[in-house]
Amino acid sequence: KFESFSASWNQSVDSKPCLDKINLTIRPKELIALIGKIGSGKSTFLMSFLKEIPTTSGKLSFSGSLAYVEQEPVIFSGSVRDNILFGKEFDEMFYRRVLRACNLDEDLNQFDHGDETIVGERGVTISGGQKARMSLARALYSQSDIYLLDDPLSAVDSRVGKIIFERAIKQMLKDKTVILVTHHLNYAKEADRVIVMKDGGIEAEGKFENLLGMNLDLLQIFSKENEVEQTS
Repeated sequence: KFESFSASWNQSVDSKPCLDKINLTIRPKELIALIGKIGSGKSTFLMSFLKEIPTTSGKLSFSGSLAYVEQEPVIFSGSVRDNILFGKEFDEMFYRRVLRACNLDEDLNQFDHGDETIVGERGVTISGGQKARMSLARALYSQSDIYLLDDPLSAVDSRVGKIIFERAIKQMLKDKTVILVTHHLNYAKEADRVIVMKDGGIEAEGKFENLLGMNLDLLQIFSKENEVEQTS
């Protein structure tokens, strides 16, 4: 819950808060699509949960554990399995379910040593899409209460993205609170609620179809992608 929330990276330097006058309540088990142009404050909004930016006024409160999937995935030197488990006890059935949800089972079949393959600085080179899916798998395996997903599906192609959205976000996280930063029209349409950010504040919020009737730049945000999807 945000109440008149404002925050700034450095209050002594920044005259204008990077997040300003945000009033918002997010309900348990709600899937939120967070959209907006580059620099509108989407990633900063997620980082406010992590206490990465100092609060200048207002209040932010939440309960439960957090899982954060960053825009630039962090993969440490170790096996694929170690990167996903992240120190948690191995539950094979749940682990296999996570791999399938993130569409990683196909990739592991191509590795010489499967999920025991070493990745990271001293391991095999993996693609940006594989890093993003491993980071998402790590978050899923943590079985947290709140999921902050900073556009993880932008690193994969549309076919894989649809699989992950359906299996991971819509199915595995159906009983979790999820905030998904996205630039994909179809994912925003399927969210319980869409929040449109602009200049560090909330320009509008509501069901996707209701926002279409407002005088927003919403369609411009997605116009390029929508054009490509129609061509496909």
